[in-house]
Amino acid sequence: MVSWAEIGVSITKNPRSGYNVPVLKIHSEYIKPIERFPIQYIESEKPPTTDTKTPSSVTIRTPVAPIRKPVASATPTNVALPTIIPPKPTLSIPKALKHQVDPVVLGMPEMLYENAPGQMRRQMECEEAQRMEGLIPSLYASQGGRSRGWTKTGLEAYIKPRCSSGGDLRALDKSKSTFPWPLVRTDKTASAFLDFLCVAKGIRIAVWIESESIVMVYPAADKSGDATLSYPMYHVSDNGFLRKDDRVRNGRELLDVCEANKYTYLPPHSVSHSLSNLTVGELASVAEKLGMGELSGTKVERVGKISQYKLRQRLLSSVV
Repeated sequence: MVSWAEIGVSITKNPRSGYNVPVLKIHSEYIKPIERFPIQYIESEKPPTTDTKTPSSVTIRTPVAPIRKPVASATPTNVALPTIIPPKPTLSIPKALKHQVDPVVLGMPEMLYENAPGQMRRQMECEEAQRMEGLIPSLYASQGGRSRGWTKTGLEAYIKPRCSSGGDLRALDKSKSTFPWPLVRTDKTASAFLDFLCVAKGIRIAVWIESESIVMVYPAADKSGDATLSYPMYHVSDNGFLRKDDRVRNGRELLDVCEANKYTYLPPHSVSHSLSNLTVGELASVAEKLGMGELSGTKVERVGKISQYKLRQRLLSSVV
C-alpha cells in the first residue's frame, strides 16, 4: 500500500512537475453588417456600371434569358378564315291572345280603354258604337257605299245591338248578334260591316285564315279625302281571337311577314266582286293605268292579280 508521503516524494523527483496546460480562450470577432447584397443584375442592353460598394473581387454577370423555341401558328397564314354570317330573325305571324274580341272594340284609345274597369269599358264601347251609327249616312254618301257593297240596313243590323251592349260577347251571343269572323271572306254583309268600321275608325284590320294561309286586309279602300298615311293595324284570327305582335305594325311589315311565311294577302270580297264585273279588255285597261303591264291567264286569275297589286301598292304607301 502506497502512502501519501511516498506519493509526494515521487512528485518532487519529477523534473517536469512545473509544466502547466495553458488556459483556453474563446476569440470572438466583430462582423460589420452588409447594407445590401453586393451582386446586382444589369440589363444586357446597358453597359454594367461600377458600384463603389461592390468588392472588386466579385464579377458582375448579366443574367441570360432562357431560349424559347418558336411555336408554330395553329392557323396557316395562307388559309382564309370562314366568314360567319349571323342568321336572320324569322318573321313569324302575330300570335293569338287568349281572348276573343268584337270588331267594335278595335281602335279604342288603348291607354284610356285598357286601364279602365270593366263597367267603364262597356260604356266606352257603347258610346263608340253610337258614334259609328251616327256616321252611317255621311260615310255612305261620301265614300261610295253602294259601290263598296254597303247597305244601310246591313250596317244597322250589326251596329244597333252594340249601341246597347258594346263589345260584350255574352250579351251579343244572347241577342244572336255575335260577329261571324269565320265568314268574312264569303259573307258580303259581314265583310261590308268590317269595311265600314275601318273607314269610320281610320284603322286597318288583318284577318288571318291559317287553314288557307290567307290574310284579308280591311278596308277595301282608304277613306277618300283623308291626307294621312297613318293607319294603325289590328290582327284577328278567323275565329275571333285577337293577335298581337309589335313587329307587324304597318302595311310594309305585313307584306314582309306574308312573304316570309308564304301567306297570300287579299283585299275584301267587294274588291274582287267589282273587278269580276269588268270584261277582259277593261281589266287590261285597269292594269295599264296601274302600271302593271300586260296581264295573262284566265279572267279569274287576272282579277286576283289586279286585286293583290292594288292592295300591295296601298300597303307600301302606309307608315306608322
